[in-house]
Amino acid sequence: MPPRCLRLQLKSSILISLLALAKPQLAKLSKSSAFILVGLAFVLKRFVTVSLLLAAYLTAGSTSAQAQIIHQSYDAQDQWVQCIRNLTGKPMVVNFRLAVFLGCPNSLAELNVQLKDRGLLVPGGKWDLLLGKHYMAPGETPPEFWRNVVVNVKVGPWILELKDSRRPTEAELKELGEKALHVIRPSLPGYEPYAPKREPGLEKPGDTTATFDLELLFDIHRLSANGPESIIGIFRSQFMTGRMVYGEYRDGKPVFLWDSPVFPMENLSLEYRDVKGYAATDIVFEAISGCGNRSCGKALIVFSSHGEELTRQFVGEDGYVCVEGSACPIEGGTFNFIHEGAQVPERIEVEWEEDGQPKDVYTLESGNTFKKQAHPVRRSAKRK
Repeated sequence: MPPRCLRLQLKSSILISLLALAKPQLAKLSKSSAFILVGLAFVLKRFVTVSLLLAAYLTAGSTSAQAQIIHQSYDAQDQWVQCIRNLTGKPMVVNFRLAVFLGCPNSLAELNVQLKDRGLLVPGGKWDLLLGKHYMAPGETPPEFWRNVVVNVKVGPWILELKDSRRPTEAELKELGEKALHVIRPSLPGYEPYAPKREPGLEKPGDTTATFDLELLFDIHRLSANGPESIIGIFRSQFMTGRMVYGEYRDGKPVFLWDSPVFPMENLSLEYRDVKGYAATDIVFEAISGCGNRSCGKALIVFSSHGEELTRQFVGEDGYVCVEGSACPIEGGTFNFIHEGAQVPERIEVEWEEDGQPKDVYTLESGNTFKKQAHPVRRSAKRK
């Protein structure tokens, strides 16, 4: 990625992070002041999106017509890994966590200095592996054990045939896979590899090669009556998080426009529905989520065709602030979309599986995100 575009995306990511940090403070302001700040935040978010689109347009001509896409929620680790790819020319499977941007290394020697006591870059033929150094539990394999990495990417159609969707042909899948892998951000989270257990003296030559099996699945769907065919790609590793890449067919050719932050992929489902009420369907995912203080539930993630994460939650039940680089889904047990009329945003009602848990209700607020509504205060029964 050209440096000027990378710098702009870094600045934009910082601005968006500041907006997320400011969200919890709005509740402390007066209603009029909070309204003004929300409006300014919405305008700034739009400015960031337009700036990134302009940067992609200006830099695309330097290499090819499909040289840049927008990386939604582009965090410090994504940007740093992009810098490493600029050095090595290869994408990476990542089992590493970086909190701050370290700056783009100008050489592999400078990269090794940055990685000291933090991690290790394992080189492979077509892919590299970025492993973090951390406390080693019994049975774990130290990063220094690995000498090579092999990544197998299976390109295919989405796992189910969906209503009103079109299954891509084999020729289309080949083209879609090649183009998507060229433009999608190069950092895909992967599981930590474990060395095979061998008896002393029975080691095999490939034992020090870490192998990963990834899949890139495509569905083709027209999101609006008069719009182009949309390309929805899911790039993931087994039992881990993954990300979506979105494109459109223009003049018969696939053009990718943006990719998403990572989100859960276990038992992932995909459907299309007009959540915003704009007469254009949105992209709806459900997956198994992690276990919180309520239960092990599901995650709901909804994207518009423009890359807006409509279900992005900034403040959760424990007061956490949503971080860049990851989707922040609505969590629950069962998600019900309540349709109240044409050109009216749907209401999302969330039911939990435990008895006695109140139903959560989310409505579309300014800024095109669904916000959880406060539960009504229960009045105590009057004594006779």
